[in-house]
Amino acid sequence: MVSESLEMTSHGYDGYVFDKDGNRVDFIGYRTDCITDYAINYLQNKSSDKPFLLFVSHIEPHQQNDRNCYEGPDGSKERFKDYKIPQDLLDGKFEGDWKANYADYLGQCRALDDNLGKLVNTLKDYHLYDDTVILYSSDHGCHFRTQDGEYKRNGLDSSLHIPMVAVGGPFRGGLRCDSMVSNIQIAPTVLSLAGVDMPADKDMTKETLMDAIEPTYPIQDVFFQISETECSRGIRTHKWKYCVSAPHVQPTLDMDVNFTQEKYRAMLAMSKLNSDSYIEQYLFDLEKDPYEKNNLVGDLTLLTLRSELKERLLNRMEAAGEARPEIYPHGTQLPQRY
Repeated sequence: MVSESLEMTSHGYDGYVFDKDGNRVDFIGYRTDCITDYAINYLQNKSSDKPFLLFVSHIEPHQQNDRNCYEGPDGSKERFKDYKIPQDLLDGKFEGDWKANYADYLGQCRALDDNLGKLVNTLKDYHLYDDTVILYSSDHGCHFRTQDGEYKRNGLDSSLHIPMVAVGGPFRGGLRCDSMVSNIQIAPTVLSLAGVDMPADKDMTKETLMDAIEPTYPIQDVFFQISETECSRGIRTHKWKYCVSAPHVQPTLDMDVNFTQEKYRAMLAMSKLNSDSYIEQYLFDLEKDPYEKNNLVGDLTLLTLRSELKERLLNRMEAAGEARPEIYPHGTQLPQRY
């Protein structure tokens, strides 16, 4: 069952998807439950003993853009009203909208966990669990508009730092791994587990999550790219976050609370994929400042560190297939190109 854009064919309760023949299939109930039930139905009715790949993609815990809110299961606001609020929301630059939505967000997260449990139980019931690898992750975090005018599109940990859980196969024993990994490692992980060679014509990382659990894992930073509300690049180490942006190529686009699909399309039309020059934007000491409140990018005592991180970032950009750009110090004013 699929939908090219599930948010456009459904809300928290009720909606529709399409089957393999393109026929519309309506569902009634909470969206996370219903999508999971389709996956369970597949497992229960598998007609072959061949290995399978099951991709279950939920929109939760995401805001319902056309309603400007989070739609948790009924009762979420009461059930999660007294949960501790993360400090980065309380100390955000803006008030944001977490007070209205955080309980429903937690309800969405709990629904995901519960439904993963249903999938695990089904795998066990049909004697598939011991021979199955489960990867459970997300694509971005959320700061509830407390950092800027929208939810996620910046280089802060509240947007970038996501859960990643792997169970089965080589991932056994309850290990908590602190290696620096990225979700771009999921595809090569799946290919490797399936015994499939990496496509020779695809420019993709060869590093897998199996590599990351080895004591000799060499990677000490992750690279990120943002090419939507802003054009920026950055790296994150265990201690440092270093980010550059190109405001002279594209203005920082504020997605206000009156979000519409027309505004989204206008944003995409203005967005730049990359730039031949960037300006230093962030430098955070994540050990001393985990909520990224003290931007050190203009600290002249850290010039050597900034130079080292800049070189690491440039190497990462080149490895990702980008032309090596010029990176200017924080505060540099470059002529606008828009």
